[in-house]
Amino acid sequence: MYVSAEVIAIIIATATLLVTLGGGALAGFAWIVNRMDRIAENASAETRALAAKTEQALAETRALAQRTDEGFAQVRADTQALAARTDQGFAQMRSELQGVRSRLDLVYVELKADVVEMKVAVARMEGPKRTLIVPR
Repeated sequence: MYVSAEVIAIIIATATLLVTLGGGALAGFAWIVNRMDRIAENASAETRALAAKTEQALAETRALAQRTDEGFAQVRADTQALAARTDQGFAQMRSELQGVRSRLDLVYVELKADVVEMKVAVARMEGPKRTLIVPR
């Protein structure tokens, strides 16, 4: 069988075209893989940097929480001391008010007796009530 030069040229051109397109596709795929690797490395680096910042912020938050807890403990102790002093002051005030109340009770009893005496004295000064019927 005889093959002409044109057929051989077409076959060679087609093979060359297929090799070129296959190589281009392979090169494009390699470029995409390389690009994805660089993006993944950048993302890993950013993730590590963000993790370091997060750890630092967490450490600062823990330190702040510790200081806050210490501050709350101090406020709690101060509040308890103030409450004890306030309770002591109220107890003293209650005892003083109880003394005042007992003195006021004595004064009330004395005043009540004086008012009764005053009523009796006024009644004696006024005399008996007049009647409407006048004797003739």
